[in-house]
Amino acid sequence: MPGRIRIGFKAEEKIPLKEITPDRIHGLFFSLLDKKTAELLHEIKGFKPFTLYSPLFFSDSEETTDFIPLEITFLDDELFSKTTTAVILYGNRKELKLGNVVLKVLRGFKIEENDVISFEKLLENSEPNRDLIMDFVSPTTFKRGKFDYPIPVPELIFKSLLKKWNVFSSVKLDYKEFLEKVGRDVHISGCWIKTYKFEFSSLKKITGFKGRVFLFNSSKDENFRKTVQALVNFATFSGVGRKTTMGFGRIKNIKFRI
Repeated sequence: MPGRIRIGFKAEEKIPLKEITPDRIHGLFFSLLDKKTAELLHEIKGFKPFTLYSPLFFSDSEETTDFIPLEITFLDDELFSKTTTAVILYGNRKELKLGNVVLKVLRGFKIEENDVISFEKLLENSEPNRDLIMDFVSPTTFKRGKFDYPIPVPELIFKSLLKKWNVFSSVKLDYKEFLEKVGRDVHISGCWIKTYKFEFSSLKKITGFKGRVFLFNSSKDENFRKTVQALVNFATFSGVGRKTTMGFGRIKNIKFRI
């Protein structure tokens, strides 16, 4: 069942924004978990059942902060439960650090009404919209051969979403048939993006795009249009493309208004 929580960390001293990098926050997340859960996550091959995002990621600013907001999304019930338990029971008992700076978990965390939803409800509640908007609020990229491919091609977007859906959902979608329909019926109708190149200590250089993408679904098949919308909604939990556990591929879904 997809879920989402928001946590705030208070630093004992100011931290430069450019030092709040995805690889460091990735390590911070694992230090929150119990040892067994952390080891199991490290051992998973393929798609991980979580994503991480902070609006402070990907900054080269010289500004500093002592507050770090973090949003964690989950695609697995057990990990969702274990993480919330760890934050509630042990968050302030563990020594948490970002570099050499000690952090404290602020009391409580935020879960809103739409932050937990089943795969079945995602399908049931989706509408057969023709016009879709996806806001890529963090750098997003795909892989073609050995190279990054920072272009929002509909087939690549939905291939990424469909793979994760079929791994974590009990409601399986026909992979080949669905992607054939996407290639035929889902088109970019508008695109306002910019590409960025990033390099972190633990990652190679990655090129990704950010911005707003408008899609048009020309299919006459209402069920297909509902499924496409469901996957767009799912993207806010799963992320799109590569390195979603490092803050890449974060999506905001916006209702299309005329």
